[in-house]
Amino acid sequence: MPGCGKTTLARKVYNDSSVKSHFYERAWCTVSQIYHKRNLLLQILTCIESKLPEDVFKMGEEDLALKVKRRLLKIRYLIVLDDVWDIDAWNGLEASFPDDGNGSRVILTSRLRGVASQDKLDHKPYSLRQLAPNESWDLLKGKLYPGQDLAPPELCEIRQQVVEMCQGLPLTVVILAGILSRMDRHDWKEAVEGLSSRNVSSTEQCTATLELSYKHLPDTLKACFLYFGAFPEDHEHNTKRLISLWVAEGFVPKTHPKRSEDVANDYLMELISRSLVTVSKPRSIDGVKACRIHDLLYEFCVTKAKEENFSRLVRRDDKLSDINVPFYLRRLCIDSKVEHFDNLRLFSPAIRSLLLFSHDEDSRSSFDLRFIFHIIKLVKVLDLSQINLGSTFPRELELLVHLRYLAILVNGRPVPASISYLTNLETLIWRNSSDHVSLPDTIWNLKKLRHLELIDEADKNYHFRFPDNNLDNSSQLCDLDILSCLSLNPRKNINKLLRKFPNIRKLRSSLNLDQGCEYHVAMDCLSHLESLSLTIGNLPNLEVLKLLDRSFEGEIWEMEVEKFPKVKFLKLDYLDIVKWTASSEYEYEEQDYFPRLQKLVLDGCGALQEIPSCLGNSCALEIIEVSKCPNCTSSLEEIREEQISNGNTDLKILIS
Repeated sequence: MPGCGKTTLARKVYNDSSVKSHFYERAWCTVSQIYHKRNLLLQILTCIESKLPEDVFKMGEEDLALKVKRRLLKIRYLIVLDDVWDIDAWNGLEASFPDDGNGSRVILTSRLRGVASQDKLDHKPYSLRQLAPNESWDLLKGKLYPGQDLAPPELCEIRQQVVEMCQGLPLTVVILAGILSRMDRHDWKEAVEGLSSRNVSSTEQCTATLELSYKHLPDTLKACFLYFGAFPEDHEHNTKRLISLWVAEGFVPKTHPKRSEDVANDYLMELISRSLVTVSKPRSIDGVKACRIHDLLYEFCVTKAKEENFSRLVRRDDKLSDINVPFYLRRLCIDSKVEHFDNLRLFSPAIRSLLLFSHDEDSRSSFDLRFIFHIIKLVKVLDLSQINLGSTFPRELELLVHLRYLAILVNGRPVPASISYLTNLETLIWRNSSDHVSLPDTIWNLKKLRHLELIDEADKNYHFRFPDNNLDNSSQLCDLDILSCLSLNPRKNINKLLRKFPNIRKLRSSLNLDQGCEYHVAMDCLSHLESLSLTIGNLPNLEVLKLLDRSFEGEIWEMEVEKFPKVKFLKLDYLDIVKWTASSEYEYEEQDYFPRLQKLVLDGCGALQEIPSCLGNSCALEIIEVSKCPNCTSSLEEIREEQISNGNTDLKILIS
């Protein structure tokens, strides 16, 4: 049964600290109804390896299956296969999970009890029962009034109707809590009576509750919520891109005094607080890196969006040659096999948003979609980031002058100078897997650009190279809010380049230093900067790293894997750092960020709240000295326990 808490329970087990310490490797894999074995194997590898080399993405199924098996041999691992719909998915993956008799485990979640053969199970399937009436009541009360034992009389008055209406389905309880939290208490009784009069199944009751929740959404949130139905099932949304899409779609009023991205983020947080959207990856502090919606909510969005002519979703099992897209349709999402796009016959000139998705094995084959661009001349949002258009930027794209959002996959080519014809462009996402990307001089003409991002799936080390030969006469990009990833050359005037982005708030960049040289890199011109991710390259032999008084400014240090491969001594001295974390790029895996670290010294970091638990995996660690860091005691104890579980009983921790 959907909505009874299968994924939630599996997630709590998966993320439990005792489970993390017990298993050497863990991987979470979402299967769903439509899947490809190759993509499932890549999901697993992404969890258990910190960085996949480019050649892995070119492997076929058999080679990937063998690589997974070799990676899991002789170690204790935990694999979660979430939302499995048929036995074929398990049969296709089982051979990659070696059984070495060492306590490794595979957890499956499914709506179907018979999805796995009983003789292959170590334990009988655990069926989640529906909540008892008092449990439904406690869940509702806890959502509305967390930490309080007593509920107001208006809630107590409808207790019986609520527990009967929800029929023990946690998802219904949570959605109902989201509705009531935004209503006046005196209207609760009428709202619940309207729902509880229905004599339907629990799933239908959940849908009816969703109808009520949707009805009570403000118009601005209705569009944002329905937009989740314009993506494939189980799609994980990068919030930066989702927010940029909402802004480009016009869901945020231009007249609002706040920045459009801030307003859109407020919309997202409101949907989360109403329990319509769930956080899948949190940011280091405050905020959401990625989000999802539940299957039932997703189906509701797809159906409601079609009913209201908001958008149309073409699924993988639909034949593209047979689809009948209404002439007046404004938004279209197509999720299909790559080779089927050759059969696409699209004659809907009113389309303003076109999103194309494909997750097939061979994404290297390129396709000619130029005939579509001649038809959709009014398009404002165009996502082609999963469709290989070859090595040439299609000239026909230059004519789409209304474009606000463009995501594109073009391998091995610089951004063309003709990009400046797209004068309304607000978001440019360039997906690449073969080289750094040079930007043309005309990039400075895109005055409305707000979000510029390079997606490098294979190596995560490619960057944009801005033209810097005529900066004195180049315009500023005053609206630019997000830039990822920027290559900085310390031998040139970095400050002059950075001044071209006076209002930027989120910057991801790399700084390539020559060994044996000293550099002073000033970024004080970026007065609005809130988030900085700086990769320092060409330091493969660094053994001693000291971050001393004010050498590191900011409250967050988010480490990345394999950036300090030879560091043996690390000292943090009188820094203002509050949160020191490991990169959450690989949410479900504990990595060894300092594989050769022997000594860690922390002195005078009074605001530091914790030390990353991943240091428990640093196999060479011998001693940790801590002074004047009063908030780190508990995390030090966790590191000690993890070191002991890994066989290092000699670690010394000195606190003064």
